[in-house]
Amino acid sequence: MKYEWMAYYFELEKEGPTKGLSSSFRIDFYKAFSLQMKNLNEEIILCFLGYPIIKREFSHIRKYGMGLFSRTYRFLSYINSRVLPDVIKIIGHCLIEDNFNKERRNNSFSQLLNFCKHISKFGEMEHDVLIKCLLDVLMYDLHFQQNEISENYKNIEIKDNFRIPNYMTRYNACIAFSSFLVWKNEDDLLKNMPTHVLERLKDVIQNESALDIIPLYEAFIHLICKFGLLEDNFMYILDAVVACPYVLPRISKRFKQENELRHASIIEKCMEPSSDVHPSHESWVFYLRHKASNINESTDKDEILQNINIIFNLLDFGKWRKNKEVWSFFNLYLFNIIKEEDIPYLRNKFKLIIGERNKWWPKFHSVKISKRASKIRGKVFDFMNVIENM
Repeated sequence: MKYEWMAYYFELEKEGPTKGLSSSFRIDFYKAFSLQMKNLNEEIILCFLGYPIIKREFSHIRKYGMGLFSRTYRFLSYINSRVLPDVIKIIGHCLIEDNFNKERRNNSFSQLLNFCKHISKFGEMEHDVLIKCLLDVLMYDLHFQQNEISENYKNIEIKDNFRIPNYMTRYNACIAFSSFLVWKNEDDLLKNMPTHVLERLKDVIQNESALDIIPLYEAFIHLICKFGLLEDNFMYILDAVVACPYVLPRISKRFKQENELRHASIIEKCMEPSSDVHPSHESWVFYLRHKASNINESTDKDEILQNINIIFNLLDFGKWRKNKEVWSFFNLYLFNIIKEEDIPYLRNKFKLIIGERNKWWPKFHSVKISKRASKIRGKVFDFMNVIENM
């Protein structure tokens, strides 16, 4: 079993009862862990730490002296604490899956949070353990106890060496988002401007990557649109999309949902050919749409070739094979703009763009598509053959 070796370090007999517990809590250690892949239940919770986690006394770590301290210290020392987030995660899963009543379940998670506040005092830990444990409890509270988050987490001290950037982003985002949810749930008419919520969201989105906290951006957009603050705060959103074009489709869609079509259009124009975005990403489709409205015969040929290369890259991926809009871009950027007499002068550049696609594209793109897209696809294959034979 994954955690079978813990029996040795906790001085628990493989087939025997858990030591140090009252008779009502004594259980078969090996048997309890064998239930991990079957029916997670309260017995497993007791096994992991060898102590009744849902008992009130577990919260009062200082009062119970070296008994609990030594066991926890040995836990962190011997196994370098790396398994502890798994412990918290499975305990939480047990509490939810076993259909405890709401009060008991909330109380248990409150005690888990209290435990997380103190674990950094019990010997050496891996640097990401504390924040991982806190996040597991915080995710429960975000779903079931949003009203408690602001008070319960505001005084938690996370020392610098435990502040892993990507985890701290999620942590701060969850706390900020909880404030938004509380406002949304409590203000039935959504008429009152939640200044503290807006400021908390603004603080997070100004300092974190948009890709990691898209729901916060959507909440922020909702607030600034609803309360007439869009013009004052739009630059925060624009800067985030420029810095991380991956979020462009979601942000644009959110503005459209708020009926802010002009701002959605501005967002969609943020993409640049040099953007560090995977060639299959939807943001490139937004880019090609925007550029299509401005392209004509006088457009620089290198820019046109650059856009044609983007179309080829998109169609290297299965998600776009049947997309008639992507195929139609060839009409806009290739067949309607590039004249036949231009092709000989551009053949070397086209050969670089097409590369080895003649060898695998015909089979890859043999799927059934709409008649219009199929016609364009046929023209593209003919063009590729012409370039190959030049």
